[in-house]
Amino acid sequence: MNEKYDNSLNQWNNIFSKEVPKVPTNQSYGNKALDKGIDLSEKAIESAQTRERNIK
Repeated sequence: MNEKYDNSLNQWNNIFSKEVPKVPTNQSYGNKALDKGIDLSEKAIESAQTRERNIK
């Protein structure tokens, strides 16, 4: 590959290899409005999936 690409790839690999994965331990993001919006979206998706199963 070309040298610029390899240099860029190596730099980003070096940066990300130092990051420690942070897996969420709870379902809250700490923002009540965001949490409520996500909860409503999940309920809407579950409702749509249930309706779709009932139609088939």
